[in-house]
This record gives sequence, C-alpha cells and structure tokens, in this order.
Amino acid sequence: MRVAFPTNNEETIAKHIGLCKKIVIYENGEKVEVIENPILKMVKEENLPIAKAGERHFGTGRILSQFLSEKDVDMLASVEFYSPGLKQNLERLGIAPYETQERDIKKVLHMLSEKGMFASNNKNDERGEEMYAKKGLSAMQGRGMGRGRGMGLGKGAGRL
Repeated sequence: MRVAFPTNNEETIAKHIGLCKKIVIYENGEKVEVIENPILKMVKEENLPIAKAGERHFGTGRILSQFLSEKDVDMLASVEFYSPGLKQNLERLGIAPYETQERDIKKVLHMLSEKGMFASNNKNDERGEEMYAKKGLSAMQGRGMGRGRGMGLGKGAGRL
C-alpha cells in the first residue's frame, strides 16, 4: 500500500494540504519518494497571491488527486480535509482519504500497520488480499475500518 502525506519537514503532517512544501510517499511503511507539492509549485511559478483560507481556489482537489493517482497512491493521510472536492476526487480515483489527529508521520504509519493496512499480498491474509484487489474506501468497508474515526467519514458523512 502506498500512503502519501502532506508535509513541510518529512516528519510531521502539514496542516494545509494545498500549501505544504512536499508530499512524501511511503510504500508498505518505507519512504519511497519525496516530491515538491504540485500546488505550491504552481503558486510559485505563476506568482499567485495566497489569500485567506476558503478564498484560494487553486484547484487543489482536482490537481492533487490526479497527481496522487499518477503516483499510484492508495491513501492520502491528513489532519483535516478542508475541501470536499478533494475528498470526492480522491475517492473517485480509488484513493482513500485518511483523516487523523496524529501529526507524526511515523506514528500514523504505525497505526496503519496495526490495522493491517500494510498486509502483504498473501492469499492467507484476507485484508491484504482485499486491499490489493481493489483500491479505496470500498476495500475497507465491512472490516471495521471504513466508518468512523480515522477514515475521514466523521460528522454524519457517509452514513446510510
């Protein structure tokens, strides 16, 4: 499983996804790639003004979700998903938005590992087989992982 984190220092999750300096990608718990945030890169190159929150409209939901899909990311972990468009686009592309209050990337990786998210592609491991067979939240629903705290579906969203 490939998990992406918005970060400024490669150790903690940045508060603002669109304006973080980097996106760090881990595969099965190991760091595999550190990339400059494409949104911040666009802001710098086009000399766009950074307005107050809610007034930016840089296309983060559209641009970042497509970027992460091209990097074969399975999950984006963040402190908060401010943009409903980003969450919708991620889910549409099969990327699970994972919301956590923990900011330390290593601790989040440990929590995901304990939930069996990095299970090998072993036929005897039901969760691992299911996660590798299909991407996104639908792969985790029914396993006690697709609803509630930590999966970005709080405050009534996603309830039937």
